[in-house]
Amino acid sequence: MRMFFSTGQPGTLRTGATPLSSLVAMSLSGLVFLAGPAAVSPARAAVTADKMQGEASIDMGQLVRGSVGAGQTVENEYLNRMSVTLRVQDTVAERTIVRIGVGGLFWQSYPLGDFWQNTVRFGPGITEASVKVLATRNLTVEGGYFPFKYNASAMNLGEYLVRTESYPTTLRTGGWTWVDSAYANVLGVQVKAQHADGRFRHQAGLFVEMQTAPLFDITPAYLFSYKPVKGLEIGGGVALKRWIQPNIGYKGLANVDSAGSAAGRYMAIGNFPEVQNHAILHYT
Repeated sequence: MRMFFSTGQPGTLRTGATPLSSLVAMSLSGLVFLAGPAAVSPARAAVTADKMQGEASIDMGQLVRGSVGAGQTVENEYLNRMSVTLRVQDTVAERTIVRIGVGGLFWQSYPLGDFWQNTVRFGPGITEASVKVLATRNLTVEGGYFPFKYNASAMNLGEYLVRTESYPTTLRTGGWTWVDSAYANVLGVQVKAQHADGRFRHQAGLFVEMQTAPLFDITPAYLFSYKPVKGLEIGGGVALKRWIQPNIGYKGLANVDSAGSAAGRYMAIGNFPEVQNHAILHYT
């Protein structure tokens, strides 16, 4: 279940020079989000925003059968999580788009155990912090932390180009939410261009690994799509996973202190599918 709200037209949401009186409320299973009313002194500089968009969601599901290691099995285990997010967008000088997003997630760890494991927990986070420059009508450059999605038809599965591992081979699905979340949040920079009146589009990017050790490895990626006729689209892409490894201190050199190299080593999760920072890790 998911709820959205959005408000604002270019240049209409203002704080600073013009007092702002607004009330936006979302309530979903006891979750309430409020923004306003607010009035800012006219003496301050004007701050504008083109668009404000919020979202509240609940994921509910069941693990029918599986294993979490050490001979422990899972059968018919109920799972749920709740999240709220807010994103603000502003356009500067008609060529630069700035987006900032924040959110929070209510979640419960698995496998269930003692009282502290059963307690519902909350984790805040940044959903987006990016800048996009409209260099020309057909060329854009984007950098920061932003959603990376190349297949608009993929809703639950797919979008694995930059969220997979080659050695060992793993697939990662889901993010803030489990449902309708087939995309990856990436940290890096990408360039997009289009030609032939938009029929041919391609993009290239450099993305920094920030979720799975070894951290800070860089993945170059390239994607393209071509629409020769209406109703037909051909596309493809390639990603060189962890092709650039800037942290040479974690490459097994003899003079490296092994005690400080955990962030640069591969790991096995001993109690999968534990989430957040509560996993039991075994470094290899």
